[in-house]
Amino acid sequence: MFRLRIDDHLELRILEDIHADELYALVSNNRDHARQWLPWVDDTKSVDDTKAYIRRSLERFARQDGMVCGVFEDDKLVGGIGHLYVNWGAKKTEIGYWLAESAQGRGIMTRAVRAMVKGSSTTKP
Repeated sequence: MFRLRIDDHLELRILEDIHADELYALVSNNRDHARQWLPWVDDTKSVDDTKAYIRRSLERFARQDGMVCGVFEDDKLVGGIGHLYVNWGAKKTEIGYWLAESAQGRGIMTRAVRAMVKGSSTTKP
């Protein structure tokens, strides 16, 4: 699957079922922090909810209508970033992202967003 190495410590990886446990734990551990910006946090109540989210994201990716990646620092999942949708005709998308509270303040998301924007400048195959 898709992986994008940003630097020696940071990598974006498309989320797959194998990430469900780690993603659910990260969301659960950051609920109080994240819910002020992310309304979906309180709807994520189980690993099964997380797996369903990942599967929907992979379906969108297969349709070329979005992409959700985990943000990994030194092989540890610390957040998420993705294209929420892709409007190929208008050449438009939106990037959504979130980061664990413990990973903030180190420029992780700045580098991840730059990588997503750079990758977004390509055209549809």
